[in-house]
Amino acid sequence: MVTVHLCRADVQKIAGSTVLPVAGVQKIARSAVMPVVIPSLEELKTKTEIELEDMYHGFLNNVQVKCNKIVRVGSIGDGGWNVCLDVKWYPTKPCLVYSFGIGRDSTFDVGMKNIFGCEVHSFDPFEKKIPNRELLNFHDIGISNKSGIDGGRQFMTLRDTRKHLNHTNKDISILKMDVESSEWRFLTAN
Repeated sequence: MVTVHLCRADVQKIAGSTVLPVAGVQKIARSAVMPVVIPSLEELKTKTEIELEDMYHGFLNNVQVKCNKIVRVGSIGDGGWNVCLDVKWYPTKPCLVYSFGIGRDSTFDVGMKNIFGCEVHSFDPFEKKIPNRELLNFHDIGISNKSGIDGGRQFMTLRDTRKHLNHTNKDISILKMDVESSEWRFLTAN
């Protein structure tokens, strides 16, 4: 089972709730569920790349589950993400986090390790060196709809990544993905 938290805090309002800054971790006021209709595959095929990107980010910027207690883990900017702390969604130990696309800002990954005690695996095929010494489980692998080499970089499906790390029998508590619009390739994987 994979639970995906898809809420971005770079949007200043979430369902009418104001983002409240707090050092390190940011608490966000109560949110409501915003219904999102995903178009059919036939309709998606008629969209331009820009329309698909706008649709995708519109989907990510809407809270997908009702959450009364959201905190910001990581930086306020691009590297941080929101995590729901309601009992139903709280990452319980032993928690496993996959974080795809970290670039040079690993504050979310380090926060999940330090705040929640999760085993965090950070992935970025464009970073050959560990961007932060606190990232003990860094992999220069990207996520895609098929495994192989693309542009000299290694990519794997989520299924193959889990096999590679011997995690096929472990639940992923949180899957964070910020891979510069390549999310569509991942979403088309079987």
